Amino acid sequence: MIMITSEASRKPRNKVLKYDPFLKEDGRYHCLEFQCSKSFSRPDHLARHQLNHKTKHTYNCAWPGCHKTFVRSDVKDKHYKRHQKREEKFKLKEQNKNKLKRKVSDPQISTLFSLGKQPAVELETELNPPQPLALTALSDVESDLTLPPSELIQYFFKDDRSDSINLTNFEFGLPGDAFSPLSINESFSMLPISENQTLVDYELQAQLIESLPQLSVESDFTLPLIETSLQSYWTFHHPQFPIIHKPSFSTKRAHPYLVLAMIMVGATYDKFTVSICDKIGVPLRWSICSCEEFAPPPKSWVIQSLNLLEIYELTSSNRRLHERAYLNHGLKIQLLRRSALFGGNPLKTEQDGDRHGTWEKWIEDESLKRAALMAFYLDTQHAVIFGHEITLYLHQIKLSLPCDEHLWESSKLDDCKKSCGNEIKFLDALKKLLHRNKITTSRFGKKLLLAGLLTIMFQMEQKDMQVSVLEWVSVKYQWKEVISSAIEFWKFAICQDGCCNNQDQLIYQVNYPQDTACKFPLYHLAESYMQLTHYDYLIYAGAPSRMNVKACGRDYEAVERRIQRWSKTFNARLAVVHGYAFLCELLLMPQDSPEYSEQIIDYNASADHHLYRPHVVTSIAFVLWAYTFCTEGPESYLLRSPIMENGDSLPAREEGYTYLKRIGTELSLKLGGVFHGVTFHSSMKLYANVIDEISSKNHIVGLLRLLKSKIETHRSEILREHCKLLNNCIERSLGKRAVTCQNMYG
Repeated sequence: MIMITSEASRKPRNKVLKYDPFLKEDGRYHCLEFQCSKSFSRPDHLARHQLNHKTKHTYNCAWPGCHKTFVRSDVKDKHYKRHQKREEKFKLKEQNKNKLKRKVSDPQISTLFSLGKQPAVELETELNPPQPLALTALSDVESDLTLPPSELIQYFFKDDRSDSINLTNFEFGLPGDAFSPLSINESFSMLPISENQTLVDYELQAQLIESLPQLSVESDFTLPLIETSLQSYWTFHHPQFPIIHKPSFSTKRAHPYLVLAMIMVGATYDKFTVSICDKIGVPLRWSICSCEEFAPPPKSWVIQSLNLLEIYELTSSNRRLHERAYLNHGLKIQLLRRSALFGGNPLKTEQDGDRHGTWEKWIEDESLKRAALMAFYLDTQHAVIFGHEITLYLHQIKLSLPCDEHLWESSKLDDCKKSCGNEIKFLDALKKLLHRNKITTSRFGKKLLLAGLLTIMFQMEQKDMQVSVLEWVSVKYQWKEVISSAIEFWKFAICQDGCCNNQDQLIYQVNYPQDTACKFPLYHLAESYMQLTHYDYLIYAGAPSRMNVKACGRDYEAVERRIQRWSKTFNARLAVVHGYAFLCELLLMPQDSPEYSEQIIDYNASADHHLYRPHVVTSIAFVLWAYTFCTEGPESYLLRSPIMENGDSLPAREEGYTYLKRIGTELSLKLGGVFHGVTFHSSMKLYANVIDEISSKNHIVGLLRLLKSKIETHRSEILREHCKLLNNCIERSLGKRAVTCQNMYG
């Protein structure tokens, strides 16, 4: 039956439309709460959302340790079920892993961090779920420390490029590691001794000018200047970084570019010769890179010259050369990677060639090895001091430690034969250090091992960042205490007389000036890097940019939040204690000396023979200021007065030396010991526990002015920029509201 409807019946009914303030022209329902821009397709969804703004009842998660609250019970129930599912998955995974055993054939793991000698490469380990490091409290520096779990070792040292090989008998293709002087043929028993280490004549001067034509117009490139600079190099620089074999070195036989690099570095130690440095340094890099011998595999003089040039450019030159050194550092590393030093076949198990040779061959190979290890040391040192990214990683350093100093510096054959021996591999020595086993090595080797520990720190930070980005939080470990304790064991076992002792730092002390300050400033600065980055303390101090990237207001706010979190941690207090200890060693006589109450040390950064120490001074000053300013605020508010334009004429609450003495005295009284000259890490921790009880730590203007006066005449433009930033910190401590140091790079 067909029903026919009339036209009137099909006419729609007239609806009365009610005004809805939430419905907008786009057909969506918008939330009208202040600063809420959410919209929904249905009004019931909007009503549910509005419960977040107008909460009548909240529901708490009942899971242990979870403190989240919800305005809807169904959302709370879903959240609780997720807790239950994660718990079930974890239990199932734990049961499966406890039943499972696998064989680990990774050479980095089996060799570097095995607890003892293993009979075979394959090491059978039982897999357990990741656990935090169980660390015992250190009552003193020799107390036992629980070793890191195998999961941490696997996580950090796994090298996917290597396959099943035994590194215990590994030879790396560097001829210098293939034989020792004991195996040299008797027919070649004469040492290549030279007495021309500083010999200068007109013929050498003409040869140097021919190699670097830009010097032909320099009237101050004279024979006395060349000779004085070479003498300064051997007196001040060589004892710290013995990368050149002095007994056989001759200015006549050495490559002119190496001699020029030595003159340039030596000239930085004397205010009367420093004017020639830039005149050599600016054209020297291009001259080295454009010569025919600048090709893989590199000769020792190439790497030696580049190392010396990089040291000068980064520590003692202008900003343009400083940045040039950083950019070209990677070029030097790539050159080394295309050699037997850091490259070659990773599966090679035998050394090619004859294990015998001549003294000249051994000297060249040991020089090349030392130059490569020096490149690694600079890579780490510049990462700590200047905030550069590390380029070399531990698994790439497959060389042995440098030979004994007596062998390297001796000019007598009998002394050499008494001193020579098989040097331990760098990675094996680092393994022993991490497991708190004492090692005997050269003074240069001590620096390399400290750099190795710091490299672990940087690599672990990179891995932490990677797993955080990927949200693999379960594979993160509490590794910082392990590295910190290993550094302290390094200081106790290797530098037993303390970080201020010349015996542990210099290969010889003849004609070297008396210096009672810290010789390993990286040791103190490393504690700051456990939680605080170079970027953070510079931006917090008011730097307008870093690494040529401008910092905006949001960047400063993010840094300020990180500084506030850092200042509440124990690591921050420990970093501050190390900072005070370093400055006391630099500026004050030891507290147990009779001159302590009267005598101060008139430190002059321009005359400091440790080229990196002035840079550490400014870094530690920024760390101390960041902590005191964040925790206690400005010293005064004198600059808030409308008639005050700058803080140069405003008085400080305490003079710099007085401030340091007071801090040291109060810390000593708190624990009943002597703070200045403290040696043990456990003592540092005790001082860190009471540092917040020391009054008026924010009276730091006098100290900052003192440090600024010691550094502002330094030849390094980077340090002069930091002095401007220190002045900005001074003004902020006197009440200035503006944060940024606008004239830092001006």
